Amino acid sequence: VLSHINMKDLIWELLFQNYNKITILTLWNSIVKQSFINHLILYEIDLSSSHILWFKNMKFLNQSFNLRTIKLRNINLTNWIIDTNFNFSVFRYLTELDLSHNRIEIFDGKYLNSIKNSLNKLNLSENSLKHFSFKDLSSSFLSYLDISFNKIYSIDYKKHSYFNCNEIRLNSNQLNIFEFEIFHINHFMHKLDLNSNNIEDFSYKLYFQTYFLGILIFSKNKIRNIPSEFLEHFIYLTHLDLSHNKIESIDLDVFDYLFILESLNLSFNNLTYISKLWFSNLKKLRNVDIRNNQIRNIDSTSFKTLNFLETLD
Repeated sequence: VLSHINMKDLIWELLFQNYNKITILTLWNSIVKQSFINHLILYEIDLSSSHILWFKNMKFLNQSFNLRTIKLRNINLTNWIIDTNFNFSVFRYLTELDLSHNRIEIFDGKYLNSIKNSLNKLNLSENSLKHFSFKDLSSSFLSYLDISFNKIYSIDYKKHSYFNCNEIRLNSNQLNIFEFEIFHINHFMHKLDLNSNNIEDFSYKLYFQTYFLGILIFSKNKIRNIPSEFLEHFIYLTHLDLSHNKIESIDLDVFDYLFILESLNLSFNNLTYISKLWFSNLKKLRNVDIRNNQIRNIDSTSFKTLNFLETLD
């Protein structure tokens, strides 16, 4: 690990000649010529915050065909595939690619086709993306996708395609409406974070199937109403966060299929009442948060069926 380094060329040359068996290399905020590490066969490289001049041609990494992890955070990339000039077909074993904290405006997933069977984790958070397409990620083996803290207002997807990502972070973007059909054949997604968008409404299809979604975060949006259809396909939810919205009404049967829900957060909304019918099937519920609403009276029997309730705020 070398951080904040700016040594003379001779010292770099001596260093990498003597340590030519390095497999994990971290050069944070450093300046080094690519020729000095051309011969290294790396498994992991982290060049975050390092000097930008030598990133214009990243072909030197093509020697490291065993690379598992590439981290290029905060290096002022604007168009990642052009700026880096990668040939991803070389990286047959790449499992993690971190391009966060850059200025990327366009991301074309087709360049990942050659590694989509190996890539497990993709981080594009804190960039300048305005549009994101899931089309080229279909049939991939991604388990973690982070596109949070961008400027995304539209999402494109391919109908009837498989995208079995375990965790997706879409929080802190500019989405106005969310189409659940994007993940309609994602059987294994466990966590979906849509916190801090501008979502007012949902668009969903009755055949939407995300069997194992356990954590759904919709906090800090502009939702006013929760319709019956909204949650009927999320039967494996354990945590649901709808806090910090503008929710005024919730259909009476909206939680009927959430048999194993453990945590429900409805705080900081505009609810004026609590219906005991909401909780009639929530036998596993342990934590309920209804702080900062407009509720004046609560029926003493509202939570009577919650035998496992631990926290009520």
